[in-house]
Amino acid sequence: MEDTGPGIPPEIRARLFEPFITSGKKDGLGLGLALSRQTVLDHGGDMWMEPAAGARLVIRLPLKKS
Repeated sequence: MEDTGPGIPPEIRARLFEPFITSGKKDGLGLGLALSRQTVLDHGGDMWMEPAAGARLVIRLPLKKS
């Protein structure tokens, strides 16, 4: 998934998938990406951030659980 917004602030990029990490979004808890990545990991996949004009998050899931 990718957007063309302001991107992910440099100060939180290294900790992006940790619970309660947020860039100060109003009413945000900082749990969305942490829970999303854990769900993907639980299904044998992976999720990571790549450089982009906005924000780009990549999800890889196996075709078949091993």
